[in-house]
Amino acid sequence: MFVPSQRLIGEISALLALLSCGLLHLERTRRHAVPGWLIRGISGAILVFAVATFFHFGRLPGQGFYHRAEMFHYFLGAKYAPELGYTHLYECAAVAEADGVHDSRVAGRQLRDLRDDSLRSGASVLSHPETCTARFTPTRWLAFKTDLTWFRRDMGERAWRNALLDHGYNPSPVWTIAGRGLASLGPASGGLLQALAFIDPLLMLGTIAALYWGFGPRVAVLAALFWSTQSPADFDFTGGGLLRQDWLFLAAIGLSALRRQRPFLAGVALSWAGLLRVFPLLLLAAPALAVLGHLARERRFRRSDLRFASGVLLACGLLLPLGRLAAGPGAYRDFALHIGMHARSPIINHVSLRTIFLAEPWAPAVAPQADPALADRAWADSRRARLSRVEWPLRGAQVFGCALFVACAWPLRRTWVATSLAVPLIFVLTDPSAYYYSVWVLLLPLVRVWRPLELVVMAVAAAGQLLSLRYPMPSSRFFGMSVLYGGSALLLFARFAWTGVGKLLAEDPHHEEVEPK
Repeated sequence: MFVPSQRLIGEISALLALLSCGLLHLERTRRHAVPGWLIRGISGAILVFAVATFFHFGRLPGQGFYHRAEMFHYFLGAKYAPELGYTHLYECAAVAEADGVHDSRVAGRQLRDLRDDSLRSGASVLSHPETCTARFTPTRWLAFKTDLTWFRRDMGERAWRNALLDHGYNPSPVWTIAGRGLASLGPASGGLLQALAFIDPLLMLGTIAALYWGFGPRVAVLAALFWSTQSPADFDFTGGGLLRQDWLFLAAIGLSALRRQRPFLAGVALSWAGLLRVFPLLLLAAPALAVLGHLARERRFRRSDLRFASGVLLACGLLLPLGRLAAGPGAYRDFALHIGMHARSPIINHVSLRTIFLAEPWAPAVAPQADPALADRAWADSRRARLSRVEWPLRGAQVFGCALFVACAWPLRRTWVATSLAVPLIFVLTDPSAYYYSVWVLLLPLVRVWRPLELVVMAVAAAGQLLSLRYPMPSSRFFGMSVLYGGSALLLFARFAWTGVGKLLAEDPHHEEVEPK
């Protein structure tokens, strides 16, 4: 079976994104000279090929359809969430491995200490195995060892060693509700993981369908095309995982529901998305700002505002207690501590405003170390030192970004426009991993009010692939991604803040905005 290399995937994706940019420009400048059926036909062919390329033509190189390292974290982390919490996955994996196969290599491995993101030796973990075994009942420990042994055998030595150097199980307790339910369907096996991995493509399809429902076929096609050709959230990062796209599916439903004038559904969906991954809660800033703006102008709440708020309250009232039941009594406290620790720990694949301020692309690289723990510590220490020096300029840039958003959103009467404009706040105020930048598809509904944005977004997809091809080293690549996505966010804010939606509609000859009845 044909297994494309990652470089070939990037080259094809870059080419398809560039072809899309050319087609959009041609359509805009020579609309009457090119038959519409020809443009639609070429667009359809590009889209089909882009989707096939995104999915690596049906195979994740070297792994099959499900991603073993992803499933190791999400399957075991969710299934045994009450026992493992957010800090014991790797050490309990080492204890269970040594207990099951008595492999001398366990003691010699390095693994991530999830309490502070440092590295520690396997020998230090095995010196106190009761730290793990005491957290399980005998039945649950036996089940955990059975699942762990299957993953250890299925992943192989190299992938297993790398997995223990990752950054743990990070989803919220609310995500654990569905994650634990699905992982508890049976013991770990290729068949079960294969079935679970097919949920995400369905959620991706659902996201496109939700955007079609809210904004029409053009936005849906553009979203599918951008999703298939962008680089940060490519299939190598998110493919074959477990419920990696649920938050985006719900966010798309919420955004579309706002435009379809379904405020209760929008409140439930946007809140649910935020409770799954936290950073989508920033999308609620736009409806909140709209409520304040209307209250300032009219001195009263609209019925739609109250319905939206009731949706938010219902989602929080139901999901938060269920998350505590699924993940354990102290789950929310532990999750907050874990996320706070990550916020203080530099991680190389993050894309954000903070990444721009932390990066020193002109500085020499940290000298290589024979000991991976020393190299990891040296890199992290250099980033922390840099953060202490740039903290106040970073805070100032974040305040400026928020001010731009308020300047854009405050005059708006359409809540969905403001909510879509809130997407760049994720870049400005949080520090997410690169694979969450599929969220940029939620900018595409704004082409309903500013048509040239579709060309900007597809240019971002093409440039992201070219950056990945040119700079394979993670530090340079994700710094470049941060500059690229930050630049597109700044362009969007500037265009809306200084031009205004009304003027944008007046100057766009292709605008076809039709509000639903």
